[in-house]
Amino acid sequence: MIPNNGLQKQLADLTAAAFASAGGVGMIAASVTDVGGPNEASSLFSYGTTGSGPVRNDTIWQIGSLTKTFTAAMLALAVQDGLMDLHAPAQTYVDPLHTLPSFSTTQPALVDLATHTAGFPSDSRGVGTHGYSLDAMYGYLDLYALAVCPGTLWNYSNLGYGLLADLVRRVSGATDYAAQLSALKHRTGLPLSDTVLDLNAEQQRRFANGFAAAGVPAPVRTPTWPAFNGSGALYSTAADVLAWARFMLGVPRTPVDPIRPLITTVYFRSSEHNMGLAWDRQPITGDATYWFKLGNTAGFSCFLAFSPELRCAVTVLSNSGWILWLQLGIEMLKTIATAS
Repeated sequence: MIPNNGLQKQLADLTAAAFASAGGVGMIAASVTDVGGPNEASSLFSYGTTGSGPVRNDTIWQIGSLTKTFTAAMLALAVQDGLMDLHAPAQTYVDPLHTLPSFSTTQPALVDLATHTAGFPSDSRGVGTHGYSLDAMYGYLDLYALAVCPGTLWNYSNLGYGLLADLVRRVSGATDYAAQLSALKHRTGLPLSDTVLDLNAEQQRRFANGFAAAGVPAPVRTPTWPAFNGSGALYSTAADVLAWARFMLGVPRTPVDPIRPLITTVYFRSSEHNMGLAWDRQPITGDATYWFKLGNTAGFSCFLAFSPELRCAVTVLSNSGWILWLQLGIEMLKTIATAS
């Protein structure tokens, strides 16, 4: 590897130029290299404003659909514990008062929900502006008709992950998604103290204001919460999401390490996607690959990726909901790859 200060400068120049050209409000870009190795090193670059002050290392952001990677881990734990079968019809775990849609005789399985191949739409229709309940979600699914056979077509679905999170909650006996998250932290041994469903008073002071466009504040809450909490309602920091990526790279060792292969098995392949549970795998350079997830809410956007071959992870967190940071994340990975 080139000297670490050389890589740091390359990443600093890359992220500064990307932030300047995108015209965002605030952003943190961070990385960790040689994860678990003797030369493990982290970098963190902050830019812009939270809307009320400069971005800090401990600024808290909404992470949107990065939440799905935590829900996928909860599912994998339920499978490991023998509470669920990844390939069983999702209807197996639904309250008998409700019936999920099927296509002819094919019912969507849990793995279809977790890989966005259940045939569900992105979101429910008829969602108001004051919150969406689980009862309303199940009522919508009772009447929904699938247009494609489950397992055959990728169609991103927040609805599917809202349902999946609640099915895991039912079998685990948890009261709500916050309790599920607390159990996941306990089982993994990861503190992730700033990865939460609800902010306390101290965290509120570190929370960035979200923007839907330059100068346009965004609403804090998404209308599909709380039914879709497991799809996109978490808050976090750069340090926490990188710790989550390190866990996906096997560092530190934990009692629940067997869930990692469940999460990073490719269950669905197409010309554009190689889907594990929530994570999508793509080539980066040579034989190296990366698993990534994007996240968005009205006022926030983010990117998280880790590469098993390169032993690195990168993240971008921003309070600029209209900007997609996918390309910057990929360029950060490529910069690290060329330094290896």
